[in-house]
This record gives sequence, C-alpha cells and structure tokens, in this order.
Amino acid sequence: MPLQLTKLQTRRAALILAPLLVAAVVGVLVSREIGWLRQEHTLQVTLSAVRTCETPESWGVPTRVHVGWRVGGGVAPYYTEIDGRLREGSAELRGKHGSTWLHCVRRSGPLTQRQLAGIDSGWKTIRAKVTDAEGRTGAADIRVYVVVNNRSSSFHSGEMYRIDNWFVTIPRGLSVSYAGISEVSSCEASEEDYERDPYICESWVTVQGEGKGHQFQLGFGSSSGRERVRYVWSGGELLDWLESSNDEPLDPHLDALLNELVDSISRWSLPPPP
Repeated sequence: MPLQLTKLQTRRAALILAPLLVAAVVGVLVSREIGWLRQEHTLQVTLSAVRTCETPESWGVPTRVHVGWRVGGGVAPYYTEIDGRLREGSAELRGKHGSTWLHCVRRSGPLTQRQLAGIDSGWKTIRAKVTDAEGRTGAADIRVYVVVNNRSSSFHSGEMYRIDNWFVTIPRGLSVSYAGISEVSSCEASEEDYERDPYICESWVTVQGEGKGHQFQLGFGSSSGRERVRYVWSGGELLDWLESSNDEPLDPHLDALLNELVDSISRWSLPPPP
C-alpha cells in the first residue's frame, strides 16, 4: 500500500530537508572557496624581456637589458632574486611585480674585468627565484640572445654578430678570424653607372677565415649587403677567385658554407637555443 503523507507530515519533512539542502549548497561553496585559496597559495613567477640585446666588444661597459617580473599566488611580502641579483641599487627586489636591469652578457651575476674580456654572442638564460612570507618558492627562466657588435676578430661558429650594419651568422664548419671595412678610396662612376648600380662605389665588408682545409676571404657591400667577391687559397697560393655566382666553385662544400654565410646577411634569423 503506497505511503500516504498528511499535510502536516509533508510540512515537517520540508522543514527537515531545507537545512540539509542549504548545508549542501554551503558545503559546495566552501569547498570551492578552499580550492581557490589553495590555488592562490601556489607561488609562481613570470619573466618578460626583449628577445635580443646588443653589446659592444670587450672594451667599454656592456649595455643592459630590461627584465620584468610578476608574482602570482603565495603570501606577501615577496623576495625575488633575478640572475643572481637581490637588489636594484640599494633597494631589494621585492613586491608582486617590478623590473631590473641586467648586463647584456651571457654570464650571470657580477662581472669582473677579466670576465668582460670573455664577452661573446650567444643565448643568455635569465633565472628568477621568488620566496614568499611562508617560505614557499617559485622559479622561472627566460632566454635572451646576446649579439656582440663591432668585433674584428675571434668569431665563433654557430653564433650571430653585427658586422658594420649587418647581422651575420657564422655557419658551423667555418672559422672566421677577421672582419673589417674596406673603404673605397676613389671611384669614378658615371651617371649611367649609378643608374645601373646605385651601390657601385660602396665600401666593402671583408670577412676572412678557414673552412674545409682552405683559407677564404669574402667581401660584401656595406650598404647593399650584396656579395662582391670571394677568394679561396691554400698555403699562400690563390686557388679560386669568384666574382660571379655563375663561376664554378673549386670546393662545393666550402662554397655551400660561404653561401650560407652570405644568405644570413639578408635573412635575420636567430641561432636555435641549445
């Protein structure tokens, strides 16, 4: 026989169930609130910086790169360390967000005069560590590519340099020992010559080194970036002299590497991170 409830019994059941429903809803809200608090206590730090920075050769003071940080979660106050630095001047790196300036060099931390002599192009990894009031820690890193400019010797393969007005990447397999400007002392060109080639009297950027058992010298225009000439020799004897891309190269493997170097002049592309 089906259970029959009187109006009085129905009213009593509603009074009993109502607080239970409210308690269930409150329990869900409290659970969500606790979950939010737990997520907020997870300490995180993010970094922001430019993709590249340029710095001069070892003489002089390196340029600086601007790095920003932002903290999420945790409990204030926050103490931040970036690239081995705990201070910006006399002030500690504190707060939920801020910024600092770092040397545009691959090495982290303070620089000595000896370390300044070892400045080179390549990827710099900037690391940050943040500690909150309860001892929690968070960490992050960001990579910035350091480009050395105005260098005249000791170029490393696989890295990018600014030579005169151009970014040049040294292909792996080539050893570049020198780069410099060859000024044009005199140039007698007619108006027709300039109409045919507006860069006819431009200065050259000369790059020389070794590869595949031979020495080479390559020249490209300082204004146009266009290859002008390449020489290949061995043991002091000139073996090859190309003034046109139609000429047949003496060593196809060396020629391919030199073509890669020339291509990098007009195609700005960062070397891949390690």
